[in-house]
Amino acid sequence: MSATISNPPANASPFVTRCRDGYTKTHPAVQAVYQYSGLGHVWLMFGYTSLPRRIDIVCPVCGAVFDSITDRKELEKFRFREPRPDER
Repeated sequence: MSATISNPPANASPFVTRCRDGYTKTHPAVQAVYQYSGLGHVWLMFGYTSLPRRIDIVCPVCGAVFDSITDRKELEKFRFREPRPDER
C-alpha cells in the first residue's frame, strides 16, 4: 500500500528526470505517493477508497519528485491501483 503524506517532502526537487541517486521515474523502487484532502482522509478511515487529490512519483531515497498527476481522469484511473512504471 502506498504511503500517504499531506505535503511533499521539504527537500524535494520538483520534476527531475534523474535524481542524485541515479533513479529515473521508471525504476521499480520509485514510489507513487497519494495525497488526499481532509475529507478524503476521513473516507479512508471508514474504508472507502476516495479519489486522491494528487499523485506524486517520488524517489524513495532522496525525495525528488519526478512527476505529479493532478488530472481528474488520470487520478480516477489510478484510484484503486498504483501507476505501472510505463504509465508514470
